[in-house]
Amino acid sequence: MELSVLAALASTERVDIYWTTLIAHPTNAIAATHEVPLSEALVYVIGVLAAETIPAYQTISNLCKDDRLRNADVLKDCQTVALAFERGDTDVTEMVGVTLAKRVWPADSVEWASAAEAQRIHEYRSALLIHSSFFTLPAARWATKYLALCAKNRREQDLEVGEIIEEGKDPDPPPDPAS
Repeated sequence: MELSVLAALASTERVDIYWTTLIAHPTNAIAATHEVPLSEALVYVIGVLAAETIPAYQTISNLCKDDRLRNADVLKDCQTVALAFERGDTDVTEMVGVTLAKRVWPADSVEWASAAEAQRIHEYRSALLIHSSFFTLPAARWATKYLALCAKNRREQDLEVGEIIEEGKDPDPPPDPAS
């Protein structure tokens, strides 16, 4: 059963949760129908989505490690799944893909290097976002800006790039000195 799930995932181009869409639409509906502040509705929706919508990736991760990777078909499926996860629309999904890619591809491969670069970019952007003024905005203004970015961006990663650009910062890290 588990390997059939892995094989099915291996047939996908990317793993999407539709995070930004699932945030924007319900938040606006809840705020309007329950007459609560937009910021409260947004925090509620994000909390529910984080708890309920993001799947537990442990099963896939466990299928793609140790002795299972000696099976050529499993290894091939895990490599394909890693790429699909890396193309996913949330940070969590992308980073699971990065972890899988670094496990299932040789360290001297293009795929491993690409995963390492995706991780470097993620870490750089995360460090910028931690210090974002978005967190110091009044709640109503923050919610409005965040929802506008959700509406404009299919992927959470692109939303974050939008936040960084609005801060007047470069979302692209400086070149890696190790390269």
